[in-house]
Amino acid sequence: MRLDVVAIGLINGLTKQEEADREKLECLAREGNVATLLRLVTRANCDLPSRAGHTMLMHLVRSVEIENASVWKQLLNLTDPTCADINANTCVHHAAETGNDSAIVALLNAGAAANATKDNGETPLIAAASNTPIRRAFLTGWFLLAGGADWSLKDSRGCTAYEIALEYDKEDLTDLLQPYQSKKFFDETPNLPWKTRRGAQTDDIWDEDESWSPERAEFPEVQPSTGSQSGATTRQTNWSEEEFYPVTNPQGFCIIINIGKYEELKHKEGGTANIDPEIREGSAKDVQLVRQVFEELRFIVKVREDLKTQEIDDYLNDVKRSEELNKHGSFVCFLMAHGSHDCIYGADWVPYPIDRIVDKFQSYFCQALSRKPKIFFIQACRTNTLAAARSTIRSDRVPAMGQGQTRSTQEAGESSVTFDAAALAPLRNRDLCPAEGDFLRCFASTPGSVAIRDTHRGSPFVQILCRFMQQHYKVHDVSHIMTKVNNFLQKNSVETGDGKLQSIVTQKVDQLARRVSFDPSRAN
Repeated sequence: MRLDVVAIGLINGLTKQEEADREKLECLAREGNVATLLRLVTRANCDLPSRAGHTMLMHLVRSVEIENASVWKQLLNLTDPTCADINANTCVHHAAETGNDSAIVALLNAGAAANATKDNGETPLIAAASNTPIRRAFLTGWFLLAGGADWSLKDSRGCTAYEIALEYDKEDLTDLLQPYQSKKFFDETPNLPWKTRRGAQTDDIWDEDESWSPERAEFPEVQPSTGSQSGATTRQTNWSEEEFYPVTNPQGFCIIINIGKYEELKHKEGGTANIDPEIREGSAKDVQLVRQVFEELRFIVKVREDLKTQEIDDYLNDVKRSEELNKHGSFVCFLMAHGSHDCIYGADWVPYPIDRIVDKFQSYFCQALSRKPKIFFIQACRTNTLAAARSTIRSDRVPAMGQGQTRSTQEAGESSVTFDAAALAPLRNRDLCPAEGDFLRCFASTPGSVAIRDTHRGSPFVQILCRFMQQHYKVHDVSHIMTKVNNFLQKNSVETGDGKLQSIVTQKVDQLARRVSFDPSRAN
């Protein structure tokens, strides 16, 4: 085969048969018909270029995400991953522009260059900063950095990937690149969670028999470590210590109450409708990740699952009376359950008002946590309505009620719940230490909205929260991190079971008097 480049830069020289073969492969690649493509592709036809220099592989990485490592290996044993079109766009450029992270991993592992430059000086990392959809930009930049991308290279305008990400308002990618701006590429190796996932290195991230998707890395597994934390950016030095609550070692309790299994509720005459036993699928993923992250942050993690409402109340009463609280600098509580506008439901479907849970830890009732931050993360719906779709994505909401029915404490379970209202502390501290102070409540949804939970990967709220805590705890306080979580979730809609896209808007109720840092290195 002899190819010619004409005066305007286009490529000629393919025979009629070669052109027909090329068009067939291009059509299959654009359609994402990988099975047929694998049957027809050969070493002789796989890299046939169009007049613009586009190969079958370039079209494929722009059209479909292949999650199976063995398919990539079969393709890349035949094709040339280093090919470039007439504008010097490589396959990695094409994958980066579309946010095809599985293709980026496969191409870099096959020998493609992470820092190849186009005619305008764009590297794949710069292409990600300018062209990758906002919801994919963070992960694409993450994989490119882990594969050796040079963050200091500039395009023909003299701009780095960081500067272009700022220009295009890609906040998460900007946050990822910002810590490297004062560092030289050849003196620094990015320390990213992807490189050490399950102990794997970049050249063996795949198990040959495992179907892999970069979506797994979107919610990265966090490995406990000593010394510096693996995924976090460098701590700022211009913080005033007086702005922050003191940090202790250990930091405090991280209580996780997860109701993953609900009991069957039989119909009572004039009361509720029958409710079948139910499992909140995916909630175990949330529990696992919260435990990993907060143990890494040196919290004492305590998990209680499938408690009835009275048992939740009894357990929280035991927690608030613990003498260990006197030694702790903060308190964290995760509540994961079905819920309605103002309560969560225990495993017996008895409602437990969220305000009543939070009030247990006011300074009047729990003096050991006086003037200390008390933070509640609540993964539960805040509406009584029941959406029709309950397939791939489910909501943590109360089961639907019949026409005109209402739920009372007595109707929802065999017996009512007796809530402990501990004796009030002396009022002499009221002016000095307001009971309602030092709380932060973070909800997975706004009032009247459902809380989304993926049955396979857990809830977006908890998963992104943990990822951002791990990434930003050295740089930002907790309230700021939760703003970032809200920003990310609003920009990245999730697909519900009926195929519709739904945006997630979280809510925080901030009654803190100072900033909260989860950086364990700040402990005295």
